[in-house]
Amino acid sequence: MSITPNLNTDLQSWKTGLRNFNEIKITRGTSVYQHWKVCGGADASYFDGFFGGNVGGSITFDSDVWADNQMELTIDLQDVKLYTLDRADWWIGGMLSEYKNGPFYDSRFTPATFFGEDGTLKLIPSAVLVGFRPKCELTISDFVYSRHSTDWEGHAGIRIGPFQISSKTHKVTVIENSEKHTKTITFAPTDDRPLIIGVLSDLNLA
Repeated sequence: MSITPNLNTDLQSWKTGLRNFNEIKITRGTSVYQHWKVCGGADASYFDGFFGGNVGGSITFDSDVWADNQMELTIDLQDVKLYTLDRADWWIGGMLSEYKNGPFYDSRFTPATFFGEDGTLKLIPSAVLVGFRPKCELTISDFVYSRHSTDWEGHAGIRIGPFQISSKTHKVTVIENSEKHTKTITFAPTDDRPLIIGVLSDLNLA
């Protein structure tokens, strides 16, 4: 499998300063559905699934962060680009349509096992969205910060929308604004590794 265009070539260009800066700003009045439709699960609201801590594979949702009237989130990407996945010669997409009703030698497996809304082959990755040096700044009230500072500091990372930010790749600093009674938490990248921030998939309902 390969990706196009060439990520290594783009990475060298990014490192030399050839970049297209992107910024996303979200406040309490921003529609999560419009900007982060992919972050809500079937059994969770978009609000509850927006912020969370991550440790040991488990995620804790912090819905009161989104409900905070002082909340403001800025995500800066020094560049972002979509790369197409090439499945190479081993991939024969027509076989999925030709054999959608079999052969299934084991009676435990049916077409629904692989296709349809719950099938294992329902989504086939076709492209990845790669961001260069993503930086996040989250401003929240002192009250909300005090409720979660210990919890988040004890986690191996934090999730904001589709972004998973690890303490291994980002430096975390906290700035206090005494006049507004807020805290601004900055997650700054510590190296030049590009990060996958999204995956596009083809929907296969053959």
